[in-house]
Amino acid sequence: MKTRLQKAKDIKCDGVDPDNVDGYFVEGGNNTDPDPSGFNLTTTTAEEYVEFLAFEARNRGLSIGLKNGLEFADKVRSIMNWQVNEECSETLIDNDNPALGSECSKLQGFITDKKPVFHIEYPKGFPDTPVSPEDRKKRCFDPAAKGFSTILKDSLLGEPVDFCAP
Repeated sequence: MKTRLQKAKDIKCDGVDPDNVDGYFVEGGNNTDPDPSGFNLTTTTAEEYVEFLAFEARNRGLSIGLKNGLEFADKVRSIMNWQVNEECSETLIDNDNPALGSECSKLQGFITDKKPVFHIEYPKGFPDTPVSPEDRKKRCFDPAAKGFSTILKDSLLGEPVDFCAP
């Protein structure tokens, strides 16, 4: 990873966005069951890995963002420059208590700390199928995502992009 970070610096990147730092949460696993990857990953090992990446990125003059990692976002927020989230508006904190809202609320600490949250939602069928006004409101104007920079994209990240501006 040090070599990859150095390559990012060498090709004049301003920052890095490491993906899959929540590798403990893989297909078939969850926070309490053993990690089916076989590496015995936990939220603690993820936090330590993010700390390592942040230190190495900063040593190279790169900014760094946390991608997803909602379970430990508050613990590493102080060493991150921004956050990238995919579809937090789609997932409730507690399915049995929808009044608690979406998982986006777990990232409000970044907004409080004046750090951007780049939020991507992937509406089914977008862009070929128009997004209903109700779905657009849910995804673009989720109260738990207040202050986020939200866009709608197709899951392959192709064109077009729909910017969720008021």
